[in-house]
Amino acid sequence: MDAFLIAPIGLWLQSIPSAELAPLAVRAIISVLCGVGLYRALGSPGEGWGHEETAIRRRAGFAILGILVCFQLSARWRVDNSGSGSKSGEGFQKLAAGVYGFRFKLSHIGASMPTTMEPPLGQLKDAAADLPESVTAIRTYGIALAEAGRWIEALEQLTRATERLKERSPARAQEEQVVWERLFGNEVPRRPHVDAARVEIRRMGLGWLGDVAVLAAYRRAGAAPEAAALKDELATRANAHLYRAVTAGIGVIMLLPQLGLIIGIVGLVLFATGVLRISDSPWLAVTPALWEGFILYMALGDLPLVLFTWLPRPSPETSPGYFAGILLARDAIQLLAVPYLVWRLRGYGATLSEVGVVIPGAVREAGVGILAAAVIIPGAYITSLVTMLVSDRLFPDLAPPYHPLQGMTAGSNSVVIRFALFVMACVGAPLLEEFFFRGLLHGALRRRFGRWLGVLASAAFFSALHPQLPLGFIPIAFLGASFCLLYEWRRSLIPGMVAHALNNGIAFYMLDALFPSGG
Repeated sequence: MDAFLIAPIGLWLQSIPSAELAPLAVRAIISVLCGVGLYRALGSPGEGWGHEETAIRRRAGFAILGILVCFQLSARWRVDNSGSGSKSGEGFQKLAAGVYGFRFKLSHIGASMPTTMEPPLGQLKDAAADLPESVTAIRTYGIALAEAGRWIEALEQLTRATERLKERSPARAQEEQVVWERLFGNEVPRRPHVDAARVEIRRMGLGWLGDVAVLAAYRRAGAAPEAAALKDELATRANAHLYRAVTAGIGVIMLLPQLGLIIGIVGLVLFATGVLRISDSPWLAVTPALWEGFILYMALGDLPLVLFTWLPRPSPETSPGYFAGILLARDAIQLLAVPYLVWRLRGYGATLSEVGVVIPGAVREAGVGILAAAVIIPGAYITSLVTMLVSDRLFPDLAPPYHPLQGMTAGSNSVVIRFALFVMACVGAPLLEEFFFRGLLHGALRRRFGRWLGVLASAAFFSALHPQLPLGFIPIAFLGASFCLLYEWRRSLIPGMVAHALNNGIAFYMLDALFPSGG
């Protein structure tokens, strides 16, 4: 029997490159040490290592589960700038800058200013190089080339985009390829051909950029009246998009920080005068139940990753809808940890109110969350700006932070997918992360180590799950610590959930303003 167990492990180890064995061993050692700590934490206060048989099995089972979770998570904690995927952050920044410049050039304001196409075109070229798997980046660069009248290069890039698209949607890729060859192939299209292609492009939902491709084709076909009318329509739409993006930026950069400063000063004065006080509600000794619920939550979240160990893993750039669906399903699966937690808390004579689920006064707590968001969000943005500047100076060769939500939003014009992303970022993440990270993880650490060490430890772990290296995790830690302090103050998760939702909502709104649904 031992041979049947050892042989597969030996074959698996032989298949791993020697350069990977050392990091793998370090991850394994760290995970085992975490498991030992979890086994101790899973005991009730005052208990030693010895237990009755049932309790020992329960503690050992959850400790082993924690080891597996830690081993899986530690795969993210590596700085690797050698592959194309590691340039996603830099590539997305160039894509965003290039798209903004492209829209500005085609807007009424941009058209009246003496400018050239080269700056945004160069940024889009770099974005397509840094995001070689992104259909959106490559297609956008190809359409920009077409708008500049560089037909041969445009068709090369658009063909490259359809080759990427063919991996997940062969029929759609074929449809696009036929249209691009009709518009930018060796034979100059006639106006009726461009009219028919315009209908196809709109049916495919390529939005504003698709119409830019049609504009380029009208120009190539010599259809001046149609080109002029479409150019004016595109300029009007570009103005609307740019106005929305600028308005959102002004609100976040100028108005929100001023409001937050006022609320922050008033809050400090109220705390100093004793009008506002930290909640003195007792913390019941339910630490083992909290640890078990949190470990189960993390393990359930890793299930999709385990499944995709043997299946092709979808990319947020090439398959945004599929990727978003998996993340939504992951959120739903993780909710299964809640019934288990309720059952375990009942054994202590406690309810979910012990972890901050307090319904009475919910409206008041939501109001507190809105006021707190006005202070926390500007602080997080300032922290992010400072860390980006420091990171650019200290780590110039490493890619900037990148979140999959950026690629998913930019990669899809579908309103349905955008709505799914909104639900995931602005509803699912605030509810789940506040409940499990603040209510359970911080609650367990706080009961064991006290308020301040609990805040620091839980914020550090929260940021470690968002490994936007080299320094991109620092703003995440700031948010985590802020939400912990909010929970400490109110002993309710509702303020943190509301503030968290507003933070994600503003980020999503600004991203959607730059890459609007419908193009």
